[in-house]
Amino acid sequence: MKAQKGLDAAGITLPNFKNVSRELAKEPTPEPEETEEDRIERELHEVEDTIIELQSAVRGALVRDRVRWINAKLNRCESGIIGLQSIFRGQTVRALFKEHLHDYRTTVNWATMVILKRSELMVGSSGFERRCSAKRTE
Repeated sequence: MKAQKGLDAAGITLPNFKNVSRELAKEPTPEPEETEEDRIERELHEVEDTIIELQSAVRGALVRDRVRWINAKLNRCESGIIGLQSIFRGQTVRALFKEHLHDYRTTVNWATMVILKRSELMVGSSGFERRCSAKRTE
C-alpha cells in the first residue's frame, strides 16, 4: 500500500496485469508474407560467398584454357618462327659483313696504291728495274 501511494504521488502508473492471460491467448498478428522476389534475394544473399567462389573458379578455368590454346598455337608455329629468326639473323650478318668488306677493300686499295707508288719510286731511283730486265734478257 505504501508503495502504491508513493507511485501515485510520483505520477507513475503500472500496467494492469489482470488481463494478461486473455491477451496472451489471442492469436499473434501474422507476419507479412515474403514475396517471391524477396525470397530469391534473401536466398541469393545467403549463398553470395559461394557464388563468388564459383565465378572465380570459372574465370580461372577460362584463362587457363586460353593460355593452353595460345601455347598450342605457338608450338605449331615454332619451326616457322625459328626459320624467320634465322633469315633475319643471316641478313643482319650479311649486311654487316658487306659493310666491313667495303671498308676492307677501300683500305686495301689505298694501302696497295701507296705501296705501289713507293715501290715505283724506289725501283726508278735505284735502277733495280734495269737490272731485273737485264737478267731476263740473258
